[in-house]
Amino acid sequence: MKNEYKLSKKALIIISLAWFSILSIGLVLILYFNEAFYITNPIIWSIFFMITYLGDAIVLIVIMGILYISYDKKYALHLVYCVLASFYINSFIKGLLKDPRPPTNDLRLEKDYGFPSAHSQVSVAAYGYLAFEFKDSKFKNSNIIPILFSLVIFLVAISRVIIGVHDVQDVVGGLLIGIIFLLVVIYLEPYISKKIGLLNLPIKIILSIVISGLLFLVGIVFFPKAGEGLIVNAIPYSDSGGFALVSGAFLGISIGYLLENEYIQYDPTQLTKKEKRTNLLIELIILIPLYLLLEWFLDFNILTRFIRYAIFAFVLVFIGPLIFKKINSK
Repeated sequence: MKNEYKLSKKALIIISLAWFSILSIGLVLILYFNEAFYITNPIIWSIFFMITYLGDAIVLIVIMGILYISYDKKYALHLVYCVLASFYINSFIKGLLKDPRPPTNDLRLEKDYGFPSAHSQVSVAAYGYLAFEFKDSKFKNSNIIPILFSLVIFLVAISRVIIGVHDVQDVVGGLLIGIIFLLVVIYLEPYISKKIGLLNLPIKIILSIVISGLLFLVGIVFFPKAGEGLIVNAIPYSDSGGFALVSGAFLGISIGYLLENEYIQYDPTQLTKKEKRTNLLIELIILIPLYLLLEWFLDFNILTRFIRYAIFAFVLVFIGPLIFKKINSK
């Protein structure tokens, strides 16, 4: 029987390139050129400021939404969990170490702690997982896909130093933790999915609520002032909201997916290209205004932020497919 846990040669390309990136940046660190990449040229700075958005939450949300609506729900769900877990681990480590940002950081850009770089770590989780999925796809020149995603990971990582919001060690740490985490996910995900798949719906819902609650409690109990000591606009800044983001999104996505999969059963693999494009357009029309409204009305404290992301995630995976199912059936 084929070993589904074995890494293919193409998957090893991803890891090798990522390690090459770490060693390259690490060499700069060893040679004490920590700020060698920081650039003040406005044109170059602006270019890399746009590149850094490839590792930002809103871009990753859009990518995951597209995959959920037009590619494969289950795979998109696993990708979401991978990214959320990586971000949670990153917030946890930052809360423990409380490593300050470099002097080049503008507090209007980044207000939390520096090590490890969340953009670097989460980019490995997101684009690395994407590369692993599409490495053996039927797309033309699919062997290029892992290389392209590895390049994206490297560019996002190096952009964090170029725009001055991270030290080199922050980026190296983020890449290293991200790679280790991704390998663990790749090996354990099939086993965990199989075990959870054996549970009935009520147990899955209870488990989702319990896990979400624990994730939230850890954040507010152990790191009530994760940004203590950071001053933004003369007000002490707290980053505990990152735990609220992950736990809220986890709850909304988990409950929404379980209910949708049980009662709606939206299947993007059975849709035509026209139906997929229509669904994506409707999803964007719904989600963009919703995201802005929730940010406006529900971003006052940790609890409201938890509710905000739970609602947004639930709409993404349940309300959207409910609408699409009705439209596509006509």
